[in-house]
Amino acid sequence: MSLRRMIKTQGVHRFLKMGIALAKSRKVPVAEPPANEEKRAEKVAWTGLIGVDKSDQFEVYNDVVRLILGCDESATNMLTEDSMYAISGSNHIFDPEVGLPRQMSICQHAILTPTPTIINDFSKDTRFAGTFFTKAPMNMQFYGGFPIITSEGFAIGTLCAYHSQPLYPDAEQIRLMCNLATTLGGHIVRMAEQANFTASRLSIILGKFRAAAPEGTLEEFAGFLDFCARGTADKEALDRLKADAIIEAAGTGHQLTQSGRDLKEAIGLAPETFKGLSVGSPAEGHSLDDLLGKLG
Repeated sequence: MSLRRMIKTQGVHRFLKMGIALAKSRKVPVAEPPANEEKRAEKVAWTGLIGVDKSDQFEVYNDVVRLILGCDESATNMLTEDSMYAISGSNHIFDPEVGLPRQMSICQHAILTPTPTIINDFSKDTRFAGTFFTKAPMNMQFYGGFPIITSEGFAIGTLCAYHSQPLYPDAEQIRLMCNLATTLGGHIVRMAEQANFTASRLSIILGKFRAAAPEGTLEEFAGFLDFCARGTADKEALDRLKADAIIEAAGTGHQLTQSGRDLKEAIGLAPETFKGLSVGSPAEGHSLDDLLGKLG
């Protein structure tokens, strides 16, 4: 944990208060790890989200948590073997690169069960009453941890709610929160699958390009994709592609050679153009209206 980053994120005054609270409070009870901990931790690493701020895509979930429960703060937390990392939040101070030791978190308990872990009133909970969560600057009196569970049954993290006063969510609020955590889990898995598929696919494509043009550079590869998409590329790329016998002069322009056509087919480009992923398209679930529509 980076002390300097913690001070920068929390502010000196808040950081000092947290230090005093830790020194004067009961220790948080340590939970036994889940039975599938090794594979669970591997799944967390597979998502590629540790240390990454995903507020642009996940903050909407945390906003909805606050709407449903009327709580002060919400966070999306991921748990590795030894730390807990927030990757988004609403009215929640966090640094995605700084993890809280897992044994100091409440979420270590929330990932042990598929049902929500709800502490309505910390003062009445023998496990957490008097812990640093209840002291300034956190002043927590309510916690709701809804596990984010993959289809294989791995609890990779939690969708959490925090409040400075006791709260008693009703059955409908809990149902909505469970649905929200399920939707968030699906979003995380789809994002990771897409990222891993794209990386794997790109590696295969580059391998096939290098087989056709052993001395080819990334700039030449980009020029080839440009040529497949638009029928042209910058002069330097065209010269390199001609030298590798991937394109040839044709009238006043250029065309793919047979080797170029074979390469285009081998890497799976559409006959008429190269169709790549639209990295600027809105993230699924980012629209608040769309998200609320999925909860009912």
